[in-house]
Amino acid sequence: MAGSILNHDIADIITKYGLSERSARNSVQGHPWDKLAEMLANSWSPGNPEGSVADNQLQQQEVATYITNNLVFDSSDHLGYGVGPRGSPRLKRALASFFNSDFRAHEPVKEADVIVFPEVIAVLDALAWSICNENKGIITPMPFYTGLKPANTWREIARFCGSNGLHLIRDEIFAKSVHDNPHASHGGPHTSVLSLDLSDCIDRHLVHVASGLRLGVLVSKSEGLLAAVTSIWQDSSIYPAERLP
Repeated sequence: MAGSILNHDIADIITKYGLSERSARNSVQGHPWDKLAEMLANSWSPGNPEGSVADNQLQQQEVATYITNNLVFDSSDHLGYGVGPRGSPRLKRALASFFNSDFRAHEPVKEADVIVFPEVIAVLDALAWSICNENKGIITPMPFYTGLKPANTWREIARFCGSNGLHLIRDEIFAKSVHDNPHASHGGPHTSVLSLDLSDCIDRHLVHVASGLRLGVLVSKSEGLLAAVTSIWQDSSIYPAERLP
């Protein structure tokens, strides 16, 4: 009965709004973003101790000052069509260098291994679309915040994926947010899968790293996957960040 009612509702929505069937089904699933927007609008502050989001503002002024003092606006670059999707060559070279130095990549990350997105959620969405057929799922290890898992744990996860022909997708958005804390002795340094030699565990083309908050980045050695992701990506031209020295 519930299924027939749902199908009837979807048919009405399609007729009324001219939607596709898949978008009509999504439209009856509720509006989770409304709750998220409400929560994010209620950030904690000294004047709002009951805030629902503890936004870390310790470095905001430092970052704002750096951007103000170093941002260079070039109308010929920033107000035109730019260099197309996937990020400019200059930005991707800088990102490759960043991953090689700060993430200590075992196999050097090259410009061709990098695609730029608006944020890491867009990276994960593109990966899911490119890898998963309908009715397929994604296995998520527990806990979700996996930045503190040691190298051996990631080697075993990679070995499991490799032996079962699965892709290993590592969300490393918090990679640069791990710091020494004498009050959290159970913690440890961040270990990027890029820094590990996984050649005896999994095919290199099955390992993909997603990172970035305001600026999302996909790092992968799979030419086929990068081509698939590019086929659905329209524009990732984020110019101001490219002009910082």
